[in-house]
Amino acid sequence: MSLRSRIAAPDEGGPAREDGHLVAVYRAKLLEEIDLAEMSSLAAAERRIRLERVLGHIISREGPVLSSAERSQLIRRVVDEALGLGVLEPLLADASITEIMVNGPDSIFVERAGRVEQLPLRFASTEQLMQTIERIVSTVNRRVDESNPMVDARLPTGERVNVIIPPLALTGPTLTIRRFPRAYTLPELIGLGSLDEQMLLLLAAFVRARFNIIVSGGTGTGKTTLLNALSGLIPSYERIITVEDSAELQLQQEHVIRLESRPRTSRARARSPSATWSATRSGCAPTASSSVRSAAARRSTCSRRCRRATTAPWPPCTRTRPRTR
Repeated sequence: MSLRSRIAAPDEGGPAREDGHLVAVYRAKLLEEIDLAEMSSLAAAERRIRLERVLGHIISREGPVLSSAERSQLIRRVVDEALGLGVLEPLLADASITEIMVNGPDSIFVERAGRVEQLPLRFASTEQLMQTIERIVSTVNRRVDESNPMVDARLPTGERVNVIIPPLALTGPTLTIRRFPRAYTLPELIGLGSLDEQMLLLLAAFVRARFNIIVSGGTGTGKTTLLNALSGLIPSYERIITVEDSAELQLQQEHVIRLESRPRTSRARARSPSATWSATRSGCAPTASSSVRSAAARRSTCSRRCRRATTAPWPPCTRTRPRTR
């Protein structure tokens, strides 16, 4: 979505959002004042500073009379809508929030320290929520519509995003943003009680013996955290290839090639299984696949060509020979 489209997008609020009209008015005034070509050439941080300055001048010149706090809030909201994700921007800036759950335009929940709470925030309309969703998925060259109503994506800062829209979502578009904690080392996991010394010795032996490994478990159980930590046992001279639906791994080496699958279309058919097989042709390197499922887990992990570690929500694969083409 272009900068012009972001700033000019309508804010169709209702009675519950009395300031929605004010935000829309100043968003339109901002569009009249700025040079879009000049703004597009600026870095993101400088662009925000410039928009805030211009908007501050407009408010001072044309009113209304606002307190310092109200003025700052209005400027932040207009610029967040123009450059960021609107009402979600303050939540993304809050480091204590690990997950943001949007269940339609009127319902926003967050998770802090393992506890889920509802916030008194809402989108102005379903259309505004959809604009936010489309802005997110477009940054990773994906699309969401009725023919493709469920999409995984990621934010530029690394958070994983899941989107489901009607007709699959019956109560309106849903959006889940999951923030990953920093990468932990194996000694830190022992200190936290996630592992003990005997478990570490066993896992280290598996990695050094070049075993194929599945790290399996439910959402939020620490699969990616463990796989990131295990990567510290791989020698630094080895070439590592990661294959993910949505990039989230934070491996502890420098010699890493990161691959991300693309949605299947008539022109692009690079899905995780085919990307995994392509990775094996790039040299017999350790390969990490994130969140593979069903037959993909079986094919990825049962191959003996290269050492692999895989996170999967499914049980370990059987010892069947993978099909080759």
